[in-house]
Amino acid sequence: MLGAVSGRTRTARGCVVAFLAVCLAASACTSTSGTVVEPGPTSPVPPSQHRAEPTADQPERLAVRHHRNAPGVIAAGSAPTVIEGARTRMWWCGQGGDILHASADGMNGRFTTPRAVLSGGCDPSVVKADGVYRLYYTRADGDRGTAVGLATSKDGLHWRASGGTPIARGASQPAVVHLGGWFYLMFTDTTASGRQTLLRSRDPEFQQRVQKLGSLPGGSGADLMWVDVLDAFAVAQQTRGGTALAFWNRDFTEQPYAEVAVPGPGRDAPGLVRTPAGHTPISERDPCGTVPIDLMRATGKTSGLRQAGLDLVGVPGCADRDDALRLLDGYAFPSPEHTMDLITDGQLIRIERRSVAVSLAPGGVLGARPTLPKLAVSARLNSGAPVLRSRDGGIGLLLDDRLWPLRTPSLAKRIARLNAADVRVVSDITWVAYPVASTLG
Repeated sequence: MLGAVSGRTRTARGCVVAFLAVCLAASACTSTSGTVVEPGPTSPVPPSQHRAEPTADQPERLAVRHHRNAPGVIAAGSAPTVIEGARTRMWWCGQGGDILHASADGMNGRFTTPRAVLSGGCDPSVVKADGVYRLYYTRADGDRGTAVGLATSKDGLHWRASGGTPIARGASQPAVVHLGGWFYLMFTDTTASGRQTLLRSRDPEFQQRVQKLGSLPGGSGADLMWVDVLDAFAVAQQTRGGTALAFWNRDFTEQPYAEVAVPGPGRDAPGLVRTPAGHTPISERDPCGTVPIDLMRATGKTSGLRQAGLDLVGVPGCADRDDALRLLDGYAFPSPEHTMDLITDGQLIRIERRSVAVSLAPGGVLGARPTLPKLAVSARLNSGAPVLRSRDGGIGLLLDDRLWPLRTPSLAKRIARLNAADVRVVSDITWVAYPVASTLG
């Protein structure tokens, strides 16, 4: 157990007088002070860019398998934000108004001793985009009640809170996703009976060209995640029967899939297990047909955090060529020729040595080849394929008379060693004569 922490924030009248009481209150209440921030200049909301969703009147039903409820308590607290990457990282609100952090080797690993990383806030939601961690959280807002604030960090431990005007006033319990260059922000509007307000902007501080997408019904406290395989958002809220998952298209105008429930007790808002960008982690066993949904939720009187989840199965995520190339971008997997395939920028490279494919796949290596439509091989990376270096420092692989730049010199050295290849220095004239393909690594 990591230590005692607070329950989910419940905004209350007079929360400025006792902000700590707001963050630690266990009963639901609403505020009449403060207003939701008005978006700045807006641009038209772009339509969904991928396959069309079923109509809202006929949502598709998703098959569900592999229900899971972990018996052990991972931490004492409620409503964390969880990132699944090289390590599982968790932030949550502790006693005294501190946001705490701990990490583990996977969801089933032992978490480190919690440490306080930010004071004066609750309800963290963390995303990582462009190499920067951003933490959106509930903070006090003078006599207006609570507001959504923002802090930034390079490592997720040392945070710098943004001062000045908050992102949203009369608001709490934010949840953020980064998708296609947009930051999507959902928060509880404490001036409108706990409805969930949705904004998006390319500005992570939501000060410029903010689009208001509308609001969703439901009680206070929800989490948000983008599901790439479904081309839809998942909104998680706790109900008496379990954690309800509602699915919305990227404009929040239609629900393409019927609601799914993760059974089991819980209270307050759940915390979905997400990638650093706020997306669903990919299923290594079946990346195109299975969607693993995992979450943390508080159970019992002691607010002990327990893991729960299920798998959505039978999803035809890669039936379409464009969807397959989009979903598998950056991933390597076995090829039909007992070699490896790598998808990068909409192209498939067939690689002879597995160790080379592992080094060039930023997304990782899948254990099995997914079910795919026919995809043309754009290039072959065979053993001994030459690594070229220009006199001014450019470096890349020469594959089928095209130059594929490598992201770093250290990666080029590793590829040359693993692939038993020579590094050849060429003149600048020779270098610029080759057609340039996508950057690898």
